[in-house]
Amino acid sequence: MNILEHVSLMDVARVVATLVFIYLAIVGLMWLFQGKLIFQNIIAEKFAPAEKHLTHLNHHILKTPEGETLYGYSDKNKDPHAPLVVAFTGNAQNSASFALMMEQFFPDMQLLVCHYRGYAPSTGKPGQKALYADAKRIMDFAESHFKAKRTVLLGVSMGGAMATYASNYRDVEGLVLVTPFDSMANVGQETYPFVPVKLLVRHPMDLTKELPGNETPVAVLASDADKVISQDRLDNLISQIRNLWGYELFEDLPHEGVLNDVDFVKRLRYWVYAFGGLKNMDKGAD
Repeated sequence: MNILEHVSLMDVARVVATLVFIYLAIVGLMWLFQGKLIFQNIIAEKFAPAEKHLTHLNHHILKTPEGETLYGYSDKNKDPHAPLVVAFTGNAQNSASFALMMEQFFPDMQLLVCHYRGYAPSTGKPGQKALYADAKRIMDFAESHFKAKRTVLLGVSMGGAMATYASNYRDVEGLVLVTPFDSMANVGQETYPFVPVKLLVRHPMDLTKELPGNETPVAVLASDADKVISQDRLDNLISQIRNLWGYELFEDLPHEGVLNDVDFVKRLRYWVYAFGGLKNMDKGAD
């Protein structure tokens, strides 16, 4: 006798109701805690360098209207008129460690990098609205505290969203995007295809909304082996860039390892220096 004959419609209804309840509970929890799922501030804090390695940098404090504090760094003893690179780091990157890296990458340029809101030691809670507002605040700080004749924006992964937003706020000589996405919502939808991410996300970070009409020269560096940002996300972004000066796709580099690759860094320097009006002296960079 077929076992299905012993299963009543009521039993099937109970199973379906239970599965629906579990699904809605999972979706609800993801909506409620999406900030913790998206922003990797706890991981970034683990990569903080020892304070003794930061003593040679200028330390900056930026206050927000809400009473939060942003902490940032710039380098000392540089020509005050040297071009300035303002960097926005990746999601799980530590901005202090990135400042030390930038010193090595761009020795002929001034630098400015700040910890995102909610990324220690900066206070507050991260979110798109707050991070975009802070990007404007950082650009205002750069305008008032530096005498650089040229400014270049650098955005790494998630930092590309803030850098692109900032390029609409202030005129800059160039925007360099490293392993960028088109929108955080689209990345999330690919990561969780069973969840209506686009309907639920509160932090879409949609670069394509910042690109129409944006005449800032843009260079994009990415990898074909990126397991975080798919080629579809990259292609959609590229199609929206109005003033694309360069698009370089490297082979076999992981998302988190591009800045450890010598050839990748040479091309990164090439584009940042080019927008900064400097000649890159790296052999083979041209």
